Amino acid sequence: MDVFAELARFVEPFDASVIEAALLGKASQFDIDGKFHSHHMGHPRSSEKQAFDSGALLAGMQAVCFLGTHLRGSDPLRRGVPKLYKRIVERLSNPDLMIFAGYSGDAIEGERYVAPGYEAYEHHHGIDNGAIVVAHGYTYFRPARLVNVDDIARVVGLAKPEHPNNTFPFSGFGHVWKLVGSPGVEAIVARCGKPPVEHELDARQSAPELVARVQRARELDADAATLYLQLLALADCADASVREINDWTQTEHKKVAAKLVAAKLVNEHKQPRANRKHVLAGTWEKLFPPHPAIERWKLELYDARMQGKTLVAPLGRVVPLRPIHEIFEAAWQRVAGEDAPESNRPTVAIGRDWIAELKATPDDDSLRLVYGDWLAEQGDPRGELVTLQCRRVQLARQGQDMAAIEKAEQALLAKHGDVWAEQIHSYVEGHGYDRGFITSITVHAPTFVKHAKKIVDALPFLVELQLSAGGVGPIPRAHVSALSGCEAFSRITRLDLTPDHYLRSTDELELLVEAPQLPRLKWLRLGFHRGGEGFGTRGAELIAGCARLSDLRFLEIAGQNLELAGVEALFKLKKLEMLRVPYNAIKSGDVDKLIDSLDQLPALRVLDVSNVLETDFVTAACSFFRNCVDLARQHALAKALAARRGAAAQYERDDVKGGPAQGGFVGTVLPQTGKYPFAERAKSGTSKCVVCREKIAMRSVRIGVERMLDAVGKVTSWAHAACRDRVPELQGIPGLDELLTANSRGVWPPEA
Repeated sequence: MDVFAELARFVEPFDASVIEAALLGKASQFDIDGKFHSHHMGHPRSSEKQAFDSGALLAGMQAVCFLGTHLRGSDPLRRGVPKLYKRIVERLSNPDLMIFAGYSGDAIEGERYVAPGYEAYEHHHGIDNGAIVVAHGYTYFRPARLVNVDDIARVVGLAKPEHPNNTFPFSGFGHVWKLVGSPGVEAIVARCGKPPVEHELDARQSAPELVARVQRARELDADAATLYLQLLALADCADASVREINDWTQTEHKKVAAKLVAAKLVNEHKQPRANRKHVLAGTWEKLFPPHPAIERWKLELYDARMQGKTLVAPLGRVVPLRPIHEIFEAAWQRVAGEDAPESNRPTVAIGRDWIAELKATPDDDSLRLVYGDWLAEQGDPRGELVTLQCRRVQLARQGQDMAAIEKAEQALLAKHGDVWAEQIHSYVEGHGYDRGFITSITVHAPTFVKHAKKIVDALPFLVELQLSAGGVGPIPRAHVSALSGCEAFSRITRLDLTPDHYLRSTDELELLVEAPQLPRLKWLRLGFHRGGEGFGTRGAELIAGCARLSDLRFLEIAGQNLELAGVEALFKLKKLEMLRVPYNAIKSGDVDKLIDSLDQLPALRVLDVSNVLETDFVTAACSFFRNCVDLARQHALAKALAARRGAAAQYERDDVKGGPAQGGFVGTVLPQTGKYPFAERAKSGTSKCVVCREKIAMRSVRIGVERMLDAVGKVTSWAHAACRDRVPELQGIPGLDELLTANSRGVWPPEA
């Protein structure tokens, strides 16, 4: 492996040749101090060209940690690591160096701060306490002056180290700065001065005593013990790299690995992007390049973790933050204790006979509970999940409080969920459980089609497919076409495009409903057409005329310009229990006609003609399709449906996350968090007060609150200071004046 070439990939977009110059003792950016000021685009600027900055700090520390542990002892670049590190330390003593801390306008006390060029822009002015500067909604720090414990905690807390190499999203560099002078990094640098071994990654050289202990404990020879430690500890232990490090041929490597497989210490299995055939048991993370895939168990050894699908690490990369021989030791200590990869894997006591019986009676909770007890007797924690989720379903049916059950359920999933989902972890973006088994997945359509057999084989109770288009937007025609011929697609009974993913046109809808493998769906949600077009009545007729959709119980069609004719066409689906048609140009007068037609749908419980959706992204183009149904008509419709069943009117969106339908309301009251509420001076005099509806005069104090507009999403709404007590969002907030003062940079309280 070309270690420096690998580093060049790590540090992009920073120029690796600058690091090489510093390693060789040549003049570089690591020798230039600059005087910095804040900037509205985030990272600070300096009048001194090529001055040492946030990017150089990050790239330099990545180089120190990576090259200091991966380069051979005889390599001149490794001997230059102490030179590079010394220059980083020297640059951090520059009192005018300013480092980006994070995307936050956190309130601090200090002097007024105005960056050069921003004198006329009051909203870009900030506060400077010497060590920390807050301006433009960002926080910066000066490392040479950062000594106060509270200030350090503030800077590190804002760091958000997920993507430090990228400008967007904004990630701070507090964690990077904190590594300078840390015992682990200092030890890496010390070993580079006079390298005691030729290759740190060869445990026979860097940790011979540990290799001997592993030999005795696992009854292995030295080579097998070395490979075992490498597989336990190294982030990148691709087969080719291991052979190069250990000076093995392919045959020698194969023989050594076979000993570990025979001893049941590792598994022989090829994971995508791992570039090796032998892996540890447990959950895998398929990280984005330049990282290889890696066992999640290893991340703790590098002070890294996963936050959803995002890697969180101090340097944004899985690189050593202490000498490799210490990482070898730490990995072995975890294995010798009760934290081996195998111990993280609950026993999977799932008998085939049980599965067949449960699938034959899918709605029998009593059988599920017996199965849960059986699993518990086998020591499988999945048995507790079965019991908890069955109990939660029972409480939900009875309308009882489920908070305690849900808390225990989430704790169990947090502990074991990743292991239970490890077979599909590399393919899906999310998954959901029902009574002990994964029944729903969120997946990119091509990924599902490509890996359908593996996914379906691993999930015997899979019924729901939630498609992702990699962001808000249309599902490409090619994806719909691929699904139409996918045999595994026919097993699905619930298809969810979510409100954020939609079919581009009636042609795509026709392709879907005529698909050879289209399942007999019971639940279908078609996304919100954001182009402002929609498939209209023709699309509704296609759905209603599809024989394999005749079993539909739940149907949501949003933003498709159905109008009354389209909704009436859907009344041919005789088994419908819930029909949701938000944003479809339905008017109050149409509701009377719908009420007269309800007898056509004997099972219908809910017909939702509000404008409530699980999305913040409703474009102006499709807001033209907004339903204009007053709240009284919505209530009349609900009462008419309920009267047929002798029940109370039902307004909630059953089977869909969210609260009650908002009807004709323009906005939804949201709890105020973060910088909300705040006060500022009106900039133009055109904004209107949400209470009295009068314009707010220019330069007068106005209060900003966050609310949800049906046709737009989350917005800032304004109110006169005098109308404060009548703003719905501000009702019942304790210490409101103190909160406004903290969020308003001296504007609140207003002058008498």
